Amino acid sequence: MSVGSLASILALVVGVRPLFESARLRHLQTAALDRAEDLSRSRGTLPRAEITVRVVTADDENQQRVVAAERPERLTVGERIRVGVQPGTHRFLFAISIDERGTVTPLYPEIGISMPLPRGGGMQYLPDTLELTGKGTERLVVLLTDEPLEIDGVRHAVALAFAKVGVVGVGGNLSKLSALPALAPGGEQFHRLFINP
Repeated sequence: MSVGSLASILALVVGVRPLFESARLRHLQTAALDRAEDLSRSRGTLPRAEITVRVVTADDENQQRVVAAERPERLTVGERIRVGVQPGTHRFLFAISIDERGTVTPLYPEIGISMPLPRGGGMQYLPDTLELTGKGTERLVVLLTDEPLEIDGVRHAVALAFAKVGVVGVGGNLSKLSALPALAPGGEQFHRLFINP
Protein backbone atom coordinates (compact mmCIF):
# COMPACT_ATOMS: atom_id res chain seq x y z
CA MET A 1 0.00 0.00 0.00
CA SER A 2 1.38 3.36 -0.95
CA VAL A 3 1.82 6.28 1.41
CA GLY A 4 -0.76 8.25 -0.60
CA SER A 5 -3.38 5.49 -0.22
CA LEU A 6 -2.69 5.19 3.48
CA ALA A 7 -3.02 8.97 3.89
CA SER A 8 -6.34 8.93 1.99
CA ILE A 9 -7.76 6.17 4.19
CA LEU A 10 -6.59 7.94 7.34
CA ALA A 11 -8.16 11.22 6.17
CA LEU A 12 -11.43 9.42 5.43
CA VAL A 13 -11.54 7.77 8.87
CA VAL A 14 -10.64 11.00 10.67
CA GLY A 15 -13.18 12.99 8.62
CA VAL A 16 -16.11 10.55 8.92
CA ARG A 17 -15.66 9.65 12.59
CA PRO A 18 -16.92 13.05 13.88
CA LEU A 19 -20.03 12.69 11.70
CA PHE A 20 -20.87 9.35 13.34
CA GLU A 21 -20.10 10.71 16.79
CA SER A 22 -22.30 13.75 16.12
CA ALA A 23 -25.21 11.55 15.01
CA ARG A 24 -24.68 9.28 18.05
CA LEU A 25 -24.63 12.33 20.36
CA ARG A 26 -27.89 13.68 18.83
CA HIS A 27 -29.48 10.25 19.32
CA LEU A 28 -28.37 10.16 22.97
CA GLN A 29 -29.66 13.71 23.57
CA THR A 30 -33.05 12.87 22.02
CA ALA A 31 -33.28 9.69 24.09
CA ALA A 32 -32.42 11.66 27.25
CA LEU A 33 -35.16 14.21 26.44
CA ASP A 34 -37.66 11.40 25.89
CA ARG A 35 -36.70 9.77 29.22
CA ALA A 36 -37.02 13.11 31.03
CA GLU A 37 -40.43 13.66 29.45
CA ASP A 38 -41.54 10.14 30.42
CA LEU A 39 -40.34 10.73 33.99
CA SER A 40 -42.13 14.08 34.16
CA ARG A 41 -45.27 12.47 32.78
CA SER A 42 -45.15 9.71 35.42
CA ARG A 43 -44.62 12.29 38.19
CA GLY A 44 -47.34 14.52 36.78
CA THR A 45 -45.00 17.51 36.48
CA LEU A 46 -45.62 18.28 32.80
CA PRO A 47 -48.26 20.94 32.24
CA ARG A 48 -51.56 19.49 31.18
CA ALA A 49 -52.78 19.97 27.65
CA GLU A 50 -55.16 22.86 27.04
CA ILE A 51 -56.13 25.44 24.48
CA THR A 52 -56.99 29.12 24.53
CA VAL A 53 -59.10 30.70 21.83
CA ARG A 54 -59.17 34.46 21.43
CA VAL A 55 -61.44 36.58 19.27
CA VAL A 56 -59.58 39.35 17.48
CA THR A 57 -61.80 42.35 16.80
CA ALA A 58 -62.18 43.67 13.27
CA ASP A 59 -61.11 47.23 14.16
CA ASP A 60 -58.12 46.65 16.42
CA GLU A 61 -55.96 43.52 16.35
CA ASN A 62 -54.74 44.33 19.87
CA GLN A 63 -58.28 44.08 21.25
CA GLN A 64 -58.92 40.43 21.98
CA ARG A 65 -61.30 38.52 24.19
CA VAL A 66 -60.98 34.96 25.45
CA VAL A 67 -63.63 32.45 24.36
CA ALA A 68 -65.22 30.47 27.20
CA ALA A 69 -65.44 26.71 26.76
CA GLU A 70 -68.84 26.54 28.47
CA ARG A 71 -70.98 28.73 26.20
CA PRO A 72 -71.24 29.78 22.54
CA GLU A 73 -69.32 32.88 21.49
CA ARG A 74 -71.18 35.31 19.23
CA LEU A 75 -68.99 36.77 16.48
CA THR A 76 -69.55 40.02 14.63
CA VAL A 77 -68.65 40.76 11.01
CA GLY A 78 -64.89 40.79 10.46
CA GLU A 79 -63.92 39.18 13.76
CA ARG A 80 -61.35 36.40 13.59
CA ILE A 81 -60.13 33.75 16.01
CA ARG A 82 -56.64 32.92 17.23
CA VAL A 83 -55.83 29.50 18.70
CA GLY A 84 -53.25 28.91 21.43
CA VAL A 85 -52.12 25.41 22.38
CA GLN A 86 -50.35 24.03 25.42
CA PRO A 87 -49.50 20.52 24.16
CA GLY A 88 -48.76 18.83 27.48
CA THR A 89 -47.34 15.44 26.47
CA HIS A 90 -48.99 15.33 23.04
CA ARG A 91 -46.95 15.54 19.86
CA PHE A 92 -49.50 16.25 17.10
CA LEU A 93 -52.34 18.69 16.41
CA PHE A 94 -55.29 18.69 14.05
CA ALA A 95 -57.76 21.61 14.20
CA ILE A 96 -61.04 21.58 12.28
CA SER A 97 -64.27 23.51 12.10
CA ILE A 98 -67.67 21.88 11.70
CA ASP A 99 -70.68 23.79 10.42
CA GLU A 100 -74.39 23.04 10.94
CA ARG A 101 -74.51 20.84 7.84
CA GLY A 102 -71.70 18.64 9.15
CA THR A 103 -69.13 20.03 6.73
CA VAL A 104 -65.62 19.56 8.11
CA THR A 105 -63.06 22.22 7.22
CA PRO A 106 -59.45 21.43 8.14
CA LEU A 107 -57.77 24.50 9.66
CA TYR A 108 -54.39 23.30 10.94
CA PRO A 109 -53.12 21.77 8.74
CA GLU A 110 -55.34 22.49 5.75
CA ILE A 111 -54.43 19.21 4.02
CA GLY A 112 -52.81 15.89 4.85
CA ILE A 113 -52.01 14.62 8.32
CA SER A 114 -51.68 16.22 11.76
CA MET A 115 -48.97 18.81 12.23
CA PRO A 116 -46.20 18.15 14.75
CA LEU A 117 -46.24 20.28 17.88
CA PRO A 118 -43.09 21.92 19.13
CA ARG A 119 -41.85 20.60 22.45
CA GLY A 120 -42.32 22.80 25.44
CA GLY A 121 -44.85 23.26 28.16
CA GLY A 122 -46.06 26.80 27.63
CA MET A 123 -48.95 28.20 25.61
CA GLN A 124 -47.98 28.63 21.95
CA TYR A 125 -50.20 30.40 19.43
CA LEU A 126 -50.73 28.91 16.00
CA PRO A 127 -49.80 31.11 13.05
CA ASP A 128 -52.40 33.46 11.59
CA THR A 129 -55.89 34.32 12.70
CA LEU A 130 -58.87 32.51 11.19
CA GLU A 131 -62.21 33.70 9.95
CA LEU A 132 -65.03 31.22 10.39
CA THR A 133 -67.12 31.33 7.24
CA GLY A 134 -69.94 28.90 8.00
CA LYS A 135 -73.52 30.00 8.51
CA GLY A 136 -75.25 29.89 11.89
CA THR A 137 -73.29 27.97 14.49
CA GLU A 138 -69.83 26.57 13.91
CA ARG A 139 -67.75 24.34 16.18
CA LEU A 140 -63.97 24.52 16.47
CA VAL A 141 -62.38 21.20 17.46
CA VAL A 142 -58.69 20.96 18.36
CA LEU A 143 -57.36 17.40 18.52
CA LEU A 144 -54.08 16.79 20.37
CA THR A 145 -52.67 13.29 19.89
CA ASP A 146 -49.55 11.21 20.35
CA GLU A 147 -49.76 9.81 16.80
CA PRO A 148 -50.65 11.73 13.62
CA LEU A 149 -54.24 11.68 12.29
CA GLU A 150 -55.43 11.79 8.69
CA ILE A 151 -58.26 14.07 7.57
CA ASP A 152 -60.35 11.15 6.28
CA GLY A 153 -60.34 9.57 9.76
CA VAL A 154 -61.32 12.90 11.31
CA ARG A 155 -64.20 13.34 8.82
CA HIS A 156 -65.41 9.81 9.58
CA ALA A 157 -65.35 10.52 13.33
CA VAL A 158 -67.40 13.70 12.78
CA ALA A 159 -69.97 11.74 10.71
CA LEU A 160 -70.26 9.16 13.50
CA ALA A 161 -70.68 11.87 16.14
CA PHE A 162 -73.36 13.62 14.07
CA ALA A 163 -75.24 10.35 13.53
CA LYS A 164 -75.08 9.55 17.26
CA VAL A 165 -76.71 12.81 18.38
CA GLY A 166 -78.86 13.37 15.29
CA VAL A 167 -77.79 16.89 14.36
CA VAL A 168 -77.32 16.39 10.61
CA GLY A 169 -78.98 18.88 8.28
CA VAL A 170 -79.68 22.56 7.98
CA GLY A 171 -80.26 24.13 11.37
CA GLY A 172 -78.72 21.17 13.19
CA ASN A 173 -77.93 21.93 16.81
CA LEU A 174 -74.15 21.79 17.10
CA SER A 175 -74.39 22.36 20.84
CA LYS A 176 -75.52 18.71 21.14
CA LEU A 177 -72.27 17.55 19.61
CA SER A 178 -69.84 17.07 22.47
CA ALA A 179 -66.95 14.73 21.78
CA LEU A 180 -65.83 12.91 18.69
CA PRO A 181 -65.25 9.16 18.95
CA ALA A 182 -61.71 8.31 20.06
CA LEU A 183 -59.43 8.90 17.10
CA ALA A 184 -56.16 7.89 18.72
CA PRO A 185 -55.24 6.32 22.05
CA GLY A 186 -54.35 8.92 24.66
CA GLY A 187 -55.54 11.85 22.59
CA GLU A 188 -57.50 14.84 23.87
CA GLN A 189 -60.00 17.10 22.16
CA PHE A 190 -61.08 20.63 22.90
CA HIS A 191 -64.28 22.25 21.59
CA ARG A 192 -65.47 25.83 21.23
CA LEU A 193 -68.83 26.84 19.76
CA PHE A 194 -69.34 30.05 17.75
CA ILE A 195 -72.40 31.86 16.44
CA ASN A 196 -71.51 33.49 13.15
CA PRO A 197 -72.96 36.85 12.07
